[in-house]
Amino acid sequence: MSKPLKIFTISFSIFLVILMLFLCIYYCWPWNKYFFDIASKEFLIPGLDTNFVPQGMSIIDGQDRYLISGYMSDNTPSRVYVISNNKIEKYFTLTQENIDYKGHAGGIISKGGTIWIVGDGYCSRFHLSDVNNVKNAGKVSILDSFATNNGADFVFENNGYLWIGEFYKQGKYETKDSHKLTTRSGEVNPALAFGYKIDESMAYGLFSKTPEKALSLREKCQGVAVTTEGKFVLSCSYSISDSAIYYYKDVLNEEKHGEFILGKHILDLWYLDNESILNEINAPSMSEEIVIKNDRLYILFESACKKYRIFNRKRLQNVYSISIQSLESKKN
Repeated sequence: MSKPLKIFTISFSIFLVILMLFLCIYYCWPWNKYFFDIASKEFLIPGLDTNFVPQGMSIIDGQDRYLISGYMSDNTPSRVYVISNNKIEKYFTLTQENIDYKGHAGGIISKGGTIWIVGDGYCSRFHLSDVNNVKNAGKVSILDSFATNNGADFVFENNGYLWIGEFYKQGKYETKDSHKLTTRSGEVNPALAFGYKIDESMAYGLFSKTPEKALSLREKCQGVAVTTEGKFVLSCSYSISDSAIYYYKDVLNEEKHGEFILGKHILDLWYLDNESILNEINAPSMSEEIVIKNDRLYILFESACKKYRIFNRKRLQNVYSISIQSLESKKN
């Protein structure tokens, strides 16, 4: 063997050993150990055998049933799955004026007889009764939609208000410059959620499509839930990096922190910032929307969907839950 070939062979062998060691650590090391120590598996995430990319999750108001929304990576109509007794009951797609909805379906919420779904800067509304009556793989009609003045990437409900929030990732998913606000504690929050008063008798299921309140948020927020005590929980993630679950005080019970000008309207403004944070928990990658049930936080993940599974060291096929009490414990 010539000397150059021998050097190449040795160098390539070392490279292979290093690569195998890296892959072994990446896929086999017990990452996120604390999370799995406190977490419980709940129901299977639907659609993982298809091109479904799970995004939104909601408990159907007053029922023991869940809605899981998401888009299809093959650009077929977006789906909403109904989960009952921890099993798939059915799925349906949405249409508006006979046009199939293929939006991001980033967030979904059920309240009373109304369901709202958000994505791509819009909020759309449809009836729960239509969901109950639709057959598997059937279609449900969207009643109306409106532009939300933000990215409309997730949605949650709190004290009679529908809150629609946006996702920010520098250089990739930008928000309006006016949404990048310096908080009371000096950091910059780059995203906003707007709060709309719910009135199911009105168009859009809202008293007005102009929001009354604004909540300033950190980057990479994928979902928000509010505890029975009014405290905020944020699911934050991007790509294959670890997710984070943030826990904040009930800031809406405080005097407003400031004001936000939206066109001709002045909104009361609050910050979720370093002055109001209570805890942070590391979690596996690609956490999405979250809901709270029986004092447990349920977390949806997209890491096991076909689009992303090959890259993820933890391909979570289940919704996981952690107790709200675990968020009350010391930061970890």
